[in-house]
Amino acid sequence: MIAIFGASGYIGSKLISVLNKKKIKYVCPKLSKKKGFVKIKDFESKSIKIFIKKYNIRTIINLHAQTNIEKSFDDLEYDFVHNIKLTISILKSIKDTNKKITYIFIGTVTQLGYTNINKSININYKSNPLTVFDLNKQYCEDLIRIYKQKYNLNAFTLRFANVFGPGNSVDKDRGVINKMINSAVKFNKITLFGNGKIIRDFLYIDDATEAIYLSLKYKFKLSVND
Repeated sequence: MIAIFGASGYIGSKLISVLNKKKIKYVCPKLSKKKGFVKIKDFESKSIKIFIKKYNIRTIINLHAQTNIEKSFDDLEYDFVHNIKLTISILKSIKDTNKKITYIFIGTVTQLGYTNINKSININYKSNPLTVFDLNKQYCEDLIRIYKQKYNLNAFTLRFANVFGPGNSVDKDRGVINKMINSAVKFNKITLFGNGKIIRDFLYIDDATEAIYLSLKYKFKLSVND
């Protein structure tokens, strides 16, 4: 059984559609009651361990996140709770319950900071986060790497670029392509930040969900210790 945290978000809701078509079993924990979700008391490790045992979880996908960049600066505690604490609880739960459970964490390419487009980037490229959001994503990735090495866990990160496509994001301040399209449709002003020379990567929503599906399919090949 697969557990999907953050299944009510933009990527999560699309991923559920993919898993339904492929008839893959999953369960979606949520702090509040909602149709199609299973209520979990909190995101503490004790509650997650109970959840893992009850539903015989073998893979955990963490899409849950606070994605508003400005809010990550303004409310450090809130960002910590939603972008770090859940990973801490999940890793502790896996270590204490079943080390064979696979943990798939969704990171972001902006963990790297600004990069030179004329130079290739490999897995050992040193990250230089420029926002609190990116910093916390990188912290989780580093924590996962350390836990993998110490406890021999099956875990890895998928770093996504700006995901765009049909559908609505929970956070209206995220998804620059969708915001630009909506502004154009409404004949509103389209704002271009910076000097117009910055190159950004974008990822179509179907490609994002396909990447997660393939990571599920080949999870033991991807979770090789560094």
